[in-house]
Amino acid sequence: MLKKAILYSAFGLFVGLMIIGAYNRSLIQFDRLNPSAEAAEVHESHDEAETAAVVDPIAGWRTVSGTATLMNADGLTILAEGGEVWVEGQPWSYASSSGFSATPGDSLLLEGYDEDGEFKVGRLTNLSTGQMVVLRDAAGVPAWRGTGRGQSGS
Repeated sequence: MLKKAILYSAFGLFVGLMIIGAYNRSLIQFDRLNPSAEAAEVHESHDEAETAAVVDPIAGWRTVSGTATLMNADGLTILAEGGEVWVEGQPWSYASSSGFSATPGDSLLLEGYDEDGEFKVGRLTNLSTGQMVVLRDAAGVPAWRGTGRGQSGS
């Protein structure tokens, strides 16, 4: 009986921490995608009828060139100037469903930014074939996210 009580308490604590973490992540994402009032005033349009929210582009986008070393259903591995870069998970699923492909030895150009110690690919170009896919917009919003509720697609 005591073991069950301890197990349920530990499980409850784990679930509670996960909920708190998700809430904090949501707040951070909301703040990143919705600029403060001061930033909105700076970027405010001169046309008062236009009320679209302005999202600031991410500073520090950089371009990395490399060579494709492995491509399969799980992802794409690129040997770049600073080491290996992996495109996997949702970004890779979106790129491959958009028709992007590469074979080992293809020259690739990656445009993206660093976040949480990881290089986030925003645009992937196969220089050998001319294919290009946009994975994230200038603000870092993933293309696979879609337009969402109440947002315009333009």
